Amino acid sequence: MQTGQLDKLITIRTFDVVELPSGQEQKEWSDLIQLFANVKHLTGNEPYQAAQKVGVKRILVTIYNRVATITEQNQIMIDGLSCAILSITPTEDGFYLEMEVERRDNENVT
Repeated sequence: MQTGQLDKLITIRTFDVVELPSGQEQKEWSDLIQLFANVKHLTGNEPYQAAQKVGVKRILVTIYNRVATITEQNQIMIDGLSCAILSITPTEDGFYLEMEVERRDNENVT
């Protein structure tokens, strides 16, 4: 991977648990860091979920290692759409992190 290949601006998000006036707890997402990444689309399919066809895309995102503490609990925003982190793996040289993420078309509906 060359530095010039990190050409897509993404946002890593983290959540806080807030309590609503009704007493119910809810996740509230906030931006952790914006950075450049290499985004490679791997696969896409349309399985059924709750009797509804849902588009699912798998994406490989590569970033510099050690820029922030990132876990599978975080979320990635690519092109304004949220993606769930499935796995985080450092490269052999430890200089980059490769994250496999999943974007579902039913999670970005407002």
